[in-house]
Amino acid sequence: MTAATTIVNEALKLAGIASAISPPEPEQQATAFTVLVDLLNTWTEDGLSLGLTAVVPATIATDIGEDAWATGPLKAMLAEALCPYFRVEPSMTLSKLIVQAQDTLLIRGAPDPEPYYPGSLPMGQGSATPSGPIFFPEPEIE
Repeated sequence: MTAATTIVNEALKLAGIASAISPPEPEQQATAFTVLVDLLNTWTEDGLSLGLTAVVPATIATDIGEDAWATGPLKAMLAEALCPYFRVEPSMTLSKLIVQAQDTLLIRGAPDPEPYYPGSLPMGQGSATPSGPIFFPEPEIE
C-alpha cells in the first residue's frame, strides 16, 4: 500500500518532470494527482482490479491501498499519462517500463474473459470427411 503522494512523486520523476535535485512543485503534484484519480476511475469502470481499498483517494496524502504488484505499473502508467500535460517526451526507459506495466496490468488485473460457447458446432468445409460430417447441427428441442 502506497500513499498517493509517493506514486505521484515517483511518476513525475519517471517522466523526467522532477528529479532528486529538482523536486516536484505543488502545481505539478496537483495536476499529477488529478490524472491519477482519472486513471483509477477509468480502470475501475473498465473492471481492472488493483486491489484498491478505496475507489478514489480523497487527498494526495491518502493511502491508495493497491496490491503490492500494482505499485510499479501504476507509477509507469501515470508517468506516461503525465507526459502530454507537461510537454515531455517519454524516455526509452519509460517506454520499456510502460510496456511491462501494460502486460502486468492485463495479466494480473484484467478480469477473466467470459467464455463463449456456440449454440452448435460449425458445419462446412472443415467438417467434410469421406464418411460424412464430423460436426453435427444442434438437435431440435421439442
